[in-house]
Amino acid sequence: MGIKERWLEYPSDTDEVVRGVFDVNRPSLLEEDGEITSERITINDSSSDKAYPSVTVRADGRIDTFFLKLVGIDDLEFNRCSQSASYFDKIMEGKIYGWKRPENDCEDQ
Repeated sequence: MGIKERWLEYPSDTDEVVRGVFDVNRPSLLEEDGEITSERITINDSSSDKAYPSVTVRADGRIDTFFLKLVGIDDLEFNRCSQSASYFDKIMEGKIYGWKRPENDCEDQ
């Protein structure tokens, strides 16, 4: 006896919540001296997704830097990835077999 199947359901406003958290954590430096050129949110909500269950946020952009301009560098480009995941103990026949973690969705940026 044990748990044979698990699932996690994300609410319908998950994308909106993720964007809100992203905006709250946006560095103020980007508002004045830089920009985010792209942002991608992936909600891994299907058990067939390699990173299920998790939410991944990727952002690319650039930051203008005063001091680096002195040596000829106009701006710095960046790309960042963050993943929030849920994972659980695998229990089969009353025994705990450890964590079942989603795969790292940030490795292949």
